[in-house]
Amino acid sequence: MKRVKMRPLSPVWWLRGFGITLLVVALAALAPGTSYARGCTRLTCDPAQPCRLSAGGYEVLLEGTKLEGLGRTLEAGEKLYQVNGLFVAAVAAHESGWGESRLAREQNNLGGIKGAEGYRDFDTREICVLYMFSLFDRRYISRGRESVSDIGALYCGTDGWAESVEDILKDFVQSARETMD
Repeated sequence: MKRVKMRPLSPVWWLRGFGITLLVVALAALAPGTSYARGCTRLTCDPAQPCRLSAGGYEVLLEGTKLEGLGRTLEAGEKLYQVNGLFVAAVAAHESGWGESRLAREQNNLGGIKGAEGYRDFDTREICVLYMFSLFDRRYISRGRESVSDIGALYCGTDGWAESVEDILKDFVQSARETMD
């Protein structure tokens, strides 16, 4: 009998089938008192290095934008996937026009994510953000593409994408450092 190698179920499978369940589990996994809930211990612009910014820290950075309210999801996604949450927030800000694009408003698609039949629809913004974490982990960082420019070459491929995302990311890091002082 031929033996079939089974791969463990990835969190992406859960996103497709049980997105709300994953979101609830991810948010419940954030125990108060962990370094993730206590503020930023390592601010970095490196997409492959978690910064450990708290949900409240993300909320301060996103205050007054249409991305406000995603702090807990960014914190949870970073903890689950070990991808820099500030990087994911910067991509979402760039791709969605800070949450104001038609795609963001009507399809909850903050990342400009395409599927086989055009832009993907997401049930919630939070599911989209968790999908983005998974996508960056699976398709880019785990395959050695760890810089914004390396990721951008495949993710978008247009001139100026990496520079725009890097500028937003640097602004996030600088603002977070200033609020910590």
